[in-house]
Amino acid sequence: MHIDWFVLFCQIFNFLLLMYLLKRFLYGRIIKAMDDREAKIAARFAEAEELKVKANEAAELYEKRNQMLSETKDKMLNEATMAADAKRKELMEKVRVEVDAVKTRWQDMLVREKDAFFYDLRQRAAQQLYATARKALRDLADADLEERIVDEFLRRVQALDEEKAFKCAKRSAGGQSGDHPERFRYFRPEADAD
Repeated sequence: MHIDWFVLFCQIFNFLLLMYLLKRFLYGRIIKAMDDREAKIAARFAEAEELKVKANEAAELYEKRNQMLSETKDKMLNEATMAADAKRKELMEKVRVEVDAVKTRWQDMLVREKDAFFYDLRQRAAQQLYATARKALRDLADADLEERIVDEFLRRVQALDEEKAFKCAKRSAGGQSGDHPERFRYFRPEADAD
């Protein structure tokens, strides 16, 4: 094999010249375009990374705010529930007190009405009994017998000494003891127009 040194040197020279020309006119632009593109890609990656960090920060901030709102909501809901329960208990107690007061007033009124009814019934029964007895006695006697009976009773009571009056009063009171003898009351109603 025979090497032609001239051709070899020409090819080396051509190769070096081609390399120089490519480097001078083409590689610089290509490398610059590649560097620019790499810088753009790096800038985009940096921007994307920055946006990702901002997004993560915004997400964390959102989570914190959401958690704070949830805690505040729970706290306010608990406070509102407790306030509503307290108000309900207060109102129930107030209603219970009012119902008890109304019930007590109603029972007192019922007792007063019952007492008034029985008092009125006793009064009317006594008056009716008195009127019936007086009419019967008037029918039986020609003089006013009632006045004579009362006068006789009063005369006998005044004639009793203090000890006998005390015993009488004790008997009339149902055997109850007292420091002073009972005083007798005399009630003479107006004469009924029969």
